[in-house]
Amino acid sequence: MPNVQVAVKGLVESRGKFLILKQKVKGKEFFDVPGGRIGFRENLVEGLKREIKEETNLTVEVLAPLGEWHFIRELDNEKDQVTCFTFHCKVKGKTKVNTKKNKDKDEIVSFARWFAKKDLKKLNIKNESLKRLLKEFSQK
Repeated sequence: MPNVQVAVKGLVESRGKFLILKQKVKGKEFFDVPGGRIGFRENLVEGLKREIKEETNLTVEVLAPLGEWHFIRELDNEKDQVTCFTFHCKVKGKTKVNTKKNKDKDEIVSFARWFAKKDLKKLNIKNESLKRLLKEFSQK
């Protein structure tokens, strides 16, 4: 039976550039921003800070909501509907990304790079709602 899940993502900024990850999940590669599912009794901001720390080893300040987007996640022959709240975040402290500390073996980060705001809309992002959110943000 399909589940409905709540997730958070962060468009992380440092020195005018934004962090984009390339992830591999169950053999499929795609561009994404750091984040993940909310844990039991976590609020959106707590969950976002935890997920960004787990995936990138960065500490962030959550600045403002950017919007929401939706997708269907297929893992192990199951489909989950995910509603994802995305926030603009700024790095606090060190800006060196370390994806090796991520313990989630189902989600492998193949690269993490900083992009200028004007280049966000040029990325080959497959998820239409995330693509639209990044395009709208890059035009502000």
